[in-house]
Amino acid sequence: MNPINKSLLQNNNLTAVEETDKSEIVVRAAWLYFMEGMTQEEIARSLGFSRIKVVRLIKEAREKGIVEIKVQSPITENLRLEGEIRSLHQLTEVVVTLPEEEGEPLNKVLAWAAAQILERRLRPGIKIGVGLGRTTSYLPDFFTPHKHMDCTFISLAGGLNSRERIDSSNETLLKLSKLSGGAAKYIYAPFLVSSANIRAAIMQDKAVESVIEQAKKTDLAIFSVGTPDNFALLHQFNLITTEEMAEIRSMGALGDVIGRFFDRSGQEIVTSYNDRVIGLTIDELRAVPDRILVAGGPKKHAAILAALVGKVANILVTDIGTARWLIENARV
Repeated sequence: MNPINKSLLQNNNLTAVEETDKSEIVVRAAWLYFMEGMTQEEIARSLGFSRIKVVRLIKEAREKGIVEIKVQSPITENLRLEGEIRSLHQLTEVVVTLPEEEGEPLNKVLAWAAAQILERRLRPGIKIGVGLGRTTSYLPDFFTPHKHMDCTFISLAGGLNSRERIDSSNETLLKLSKLSGGAAKYIYAPFLVSSANIRAAIMQDKAVESVIEQAKKTDLAIFSVGTPDNFALLHQFNLITTEEMAEIRSMGALGDVIGRFFDRSGQEIVTSYNDRVIGLTIDELRAVPDRILVAGGPKKHAAILAALVGKVANILVTDIGTARWLIENARV
């Protein structure tokens, strides 16, 4: 018996002795578990208790503050932010990257983080919808699945062509499918046509209709958000004029996903422009079980928040600066 208990016995304080002994057992169990790395089964055998008893002792050590668990890592702040954003918007998963210069460096680090999520969720038979965008075009650079499997990458909207990095939005699908040993399904039509009548005629094509129906039934969608300004991909591809963009902004647009503009509540804004888009609507995108939004940087802050408020995405990949802004500007 230790000296403290002996002293207590001399004073006939049996209750205090019992409490001290119990406290020591809690500390002893915690020490063996956290400091010596013993398993709960090993501790139970050592102390002569059941494993359930040991579980309770370890839990008590945590609750009483006898044990303080600290995780030392440069990314602990990122993890804290991830948990807070996940809770604020009821998201399935959040990944916060370290800061990077806006533009290509940021797009690459976001694509890298998104590729890790994609690899973890890859499984035989999965159907993955991919949206057009600068960030998503870098996905194949970082996508390294461990083995080939039966999976399908599907366009969420018609194609884009450009002399820039995004030579063709379908090229991203082709690269991803080759890397995974899967298949690629394209919407063989332009993303935006000149009139509603032309869109209606294209939508009657069985090949186009078939891929769009498959896109609606994907298990996972990965996409970014655009902004309703001259920086927008749609404007830089000369698909929307400066005047049209100004009109869309005047209707309350804060951003777009797969070419569909939405307001501060994440609801799609209905304009004549919608009748010219070939691809999924925002409501159809929301029906996809897992929806990964990959976006960051100050220019996209408001658009990202609106998309989260509107439940357009349930998985977020963003940078630490954007994460802090989202928390500071969270609204009910």
